[in-house]
Amino acid sequence: MKRVKAQKSHGLPAALLLIPQFVLAIEVNTSPAQKAALKQETPKKTPEEAASEQPVNFALKKGKQYSLCNDFFVYLKQNYAFRSEFAQTAFSAKSEVFSTPTYTPLEPKKGLRIDMQLAAYSRKGLYGAHGWLKSLNRYEQRFKDMQFFTTKIDLNNDGKTDKVQMRALYSLKGKYQVFSNFPLNRWDNIAVDWFEKQRVTTIGGELFLYQGRTFTLKQWPWALFVNEPKESPMRDSGGIIVTKGVCEITL
Repeated sequence: MKRVKAQKSHGLPAALLLIPQFVLAIEVNTSPAQKAALKQETPKKTPEEAASEQPVNFALKKGKQYSLCNDFFVYLKQNYAFRSEFAQTAFSAKSEVFSTPTYTPLEPKKGLRIDMQLAAYSRKGLYGAHGWLKSLNRYEQRFKDMQFFTTKIDLNNDGKTDKVQMRALYSLKGKYQVFSNFPLNRWDNIAVDWFEKQRVTTIGGELFLYQGRTFTLKQWPWALFVNEPKESPMRDSGGIIVTKGVCEITL
């Protein structure tokens, strides 16, 4: 093999500068069968992985009549060029218009406690030991990747500050962070009285504030959706419902 003359490193390891010649030598001396085997060993990227590496083309599809949607659309276009840049949070860039609550990290075992309460109210009906075991096994596989936090925010926009527990779980399939929020009562249990009977659930999405009101942002592989939590009209005060799809911005 012909000796390669060393090049100036410009601060980079010399080995990195020799990679192109090394790869070329492999290309010349590798048989067709070996090349095919190498290709098979390289894992194919999922559509979501490939999409996260492509430039995004934001388009406001729903909510053009609202300043919220127009401001958020402009904010995204000015600050992000690739999906990976806002996969963890869509509000990492500075803004005078949008803000997010301050979070306090929570021990995983305390976060687990609230998730188990939610499972007990699940509409799927975890009846019998088998149903619970199946659910717990599925939960255990994801638990190590979960992060838990608490914050204080007016979750249902009724003018009162609420204590909220938030769970963050990175979606390996979608390549973005998934947020779940739980209103808590004064005993730090799920505030089940916020929900209609047998409809206890999470308030999904990343919490953010706009003009003094709370909204949530849910990410999907093809779009971003802004939702608005409100007081439940089914009761005199309190409770929560979520108006979904106030804004829709495709990628």
